Amino acid sequence: MDIHDRMKAGEAIRMDDPGFDRVLEGYERVMRITVEINDGYREASAVRRLLGELTCSEIPDDVKVIPPFHSDWG
Repeated sequence: MDIHDRMKAGEAIRMDDPGFDRVLEGYERVMRITVEINDGYREASAVRRLLGELTCSEIPDDVKVIPPFHSDWG
């Protein structure tokens, strides 16, 4: 079971756990995408594209998000 599976299962994760670097990479990714969503005006389709990148899923056209948007994980 990798570190993300352990997180999803609700296990406690420590900084010295094997694979913790992947957690840090994930937080960096979330921060980058969140800043991009909040950095100036974005058309709704661009916000949905970024949310899709954040969640690794397709965001339906009827989803509307009005920035500022905040996330601590995708």
